Amino acid sequence: MTTFKDGPANGKSLMLKRSPLLLRVVISGGNVDALDQLEDRPARGETCFAYVLAARPGACHIRLSGGRGGFYPMAEYQMSPVQPSQKVMHDETLWREWCVSHKHLVPQPRESSA
Repeated sequence: MTTFKDGPANGKSLMLKRSPLLLRVVISGGNVDALDQLEDRPARGETCFAYVLAARPGACHIRLSGGRGGFYPMAEYQMSPVQPSQKVMHDETLWREWCVSHKHLVPQPRESSA
């Protein structure tokens, strides 16, 4: 399970398959989601926020019907102190360039004692 400790996703938990160092969280109509998959793109009308990986304590395996189960990383994210523009967040090339130029924002992920 991936959890968020501040910003608009504060207190939310999502079942994400990846835990990248920098993650876009999208908000639309009160719903919170994250663009963790390489092919994920923000939809028109979604507001994006940049989050940074704060902790990656491990992974868990969840067995679900219909083949939806599998391994899920356990991760904790905090909102990035620097936010790119929505134009950058909605453009894959600009987002990747922003991530490379802002990788210094990512603290060294700590191992959780939990």
